[in-house]
Amino acid sequence: MAILLQLTGQGLLGMKSCFGLMLGANVGTCVTGLLASIGRSREALRLAMALLLFRLTSSLVLLPFGGPFSKLVARACQLDDTSTRPSDVTLMLASSHTLFNLIFALGALPFCHLGVPIIRGLIPLTPEEIAHMDKKQAELDLKAKLAAKAAAKKAKEDQHLAERLRLRDIKLKNPGL
Repeated sequence: MAILLQLTGQGLLGMKSCFGLMLGANVGTCVTGLLASIGRSREALRLAMALLLFRLTSSLVLLPFGGPFSKLVARACQLDDTSTRPSDVTLMLASSHTLFNLIFALGALPFCHLGVPIIRGLIPLTPEEIAHMDKKQAELDLKAKLAAKAAAKKAKEDQHLAERLRLRDIKLKNPGL
């Protein structure tokens, strides 16, 4: 993205070419994550793959709407979408990139859980990961049971205290009892 911004700032790229290059740069940066995940944990590879699939899908969804999206961004920046001034094109590119990422990140947030089975299908859990997850789940179950017992005990103590206070109030109101 930084290279594209430099090229637009020097007047070497126009608004029409920026849209496709922005989408390509957005997907292309995922290669760094994939390369960095080599030799790391499977979770690192899953994360890099999830980012790649998210950005690729987002770019493919927006691709047919390049014209309307560019007009929307130009209007938001109060620019003419046909401007060739390098400063306008740079602002348009930076704003398009920001808006693109913001819209798709917020739009995808409620659906992230749907991507987990896809990623785990591509990069399955190892037996060790499954055993670790089972152990963690057992620990959480135990903690939940202990918390429930403690809450029940506290509720019983509170009930007992409330009953004692109620009896004390009755005695105060009726000293002859």
